[in-house]
Amino acid sequence: MLRQLLVRSLLLLQFPLVSHASNELHVSLLLINATQRNAYHDAIDDFSRKNPDIEVFVKDFESEYYKANVKSWLVSERHSDVMYWFSGQRLKEFISKGWVKELDSLWEGSGWSNQFTLGAESSVTFAGRKYALPVHYYPWAIYYKKSLFQRLSIDPPTSWKTFLEACEKLQQNNITPLILGANTNGRFQSGSSILT
Repeated sequence: MLRQLLVRSLLLLQFPLVSHASNELHVSLLLINATQRNAYHDAIDDFSRKNPDIEVFVKDFESEYYKANVKSWLVSERHSDVMYWFSGQRLKEFISKGWVKELDSLWEGSGWSNQFTLGAESSVTFAGRKYALPVHYYPWAIYYKKSLFQRLSIDPPTSWKTFLEACEKLQQNNITPLILGANTNGRFQSGSSILT
C-alpha cells in the first residue's frame, strides 16, 4: 500500500508548488535507514517509468539534518514540490505559518478518505482542511504501571474522561500522572500529539 500511495501522491502532486519547470518534480526525503530509502526509490522509479514526460529529482537526507533544515527549505523559492514531514502538531506548526498547501481537492478526487482510517486522516486535517497524505502509520502509546494502578484502585482508562479521572486520582496521591521521555523538541511535539 505504501508503494501505491507514494506513486499516487507523486502523480497527483505534480502541480507547481515552487518555481520548477512543469515537467519536473522535486522530492525531498527524510530517511531513517536503507530499507526505507529503497522502498521510496522503488516507488519513485515506478512513477518515473509510468510518467516518462516528468523528470523526478530526489534529494535524500539523513533524519536529523532534514529536521534541522526543513523550515528553511519551506520558505525557499526553489527547493521541493513534495516533501516528507510528520503529522499532528509538527504539521500544524507549518500550516499556521502558511508553508503548506491544502490538498482537499486531491483527497476528494482520489478517494483517499476510503483508504485511510479516520485517525490517520484526522492527523493531517486542521480546521476541516487536509494538508498532507499519510504514507505510513505508527502508533504512539501511553503506558501505565499496573501495580501502581492496582494499589490505588484505578481502573485502566478506556475513554478520555476516565483517563482524566485516573490522572486526577494520581495527583491526589502526589504522583505526577504523565511523563514524557523527550530529549528533543521533536519528540516532545510527537508525544504531545497523542493528547491533542
